[in-house]
Amino acid sequence: MARPRIVPGALPTEIRIIDAAERAFGARGYAPARLADIASDVGIRRPSLLYHFGTKEALYRVVVDRLFNDLRARLVEAALEGGNQPRLDAITSAFLDFLEARPAFAQVVTRGMMDDDGPVAIALRDELVPLLDEVIALLKTPGDEQDMRPAVVQIAAAALLRAAAAPTLRSALWGDAAETRALARRLLGG
Repeated sequence: MARPRIVPGALPTEIRIIDAAERAFGARGYAPARLADIASDVGIRRPSLLYHFGTKEALYRVVVDRLFNDLRARLVEAALEGGNQPRLDAITSAFLDFLEARPAFAQVVTRGMMDDDGPVAIALRDELVPLLDEVIALLKTPGDEQDMRPAVVQIAAAALLRAAAAPTLRSALWGDAAETRALARRLLGG
């Protein structure tokens, strides 16, 4: 098997594969996404893709891990804002900005939430629940006994569905991103 040609200034092959897989899993879902199509998008052949990742499940897991790690980093950075209301606004904005910049995230999560077992459900359980716990911990203030989970889930679900929906439905059903920010303030105080 020939090694991929190295092009100066080009992203490494593994990164290009992960980028293409993120787009494919987002657009089509786990089962319908084809490794041959992902490889073709990168300009390599399927055996080369399998050389890097071994299986479709392994590639999917890398994509999901990267998406959640990137989101986690943005949310943690936003949580550095001082004061409860600025922190809530910063975390909400970071989440909405991430959904805008990485549309595959909402598509992967919403599709994956319909799957009850298999690699999609496992990856989401491993990533989504701990991230939710982290966000709640970032939003809580000392002495705050409020159970924020239902409110945070409502806000995140609304934002995910808005981001995954067809563009023509977004504003008709959810309004603009400012509506989600306002929802966060209403549900979480401030």
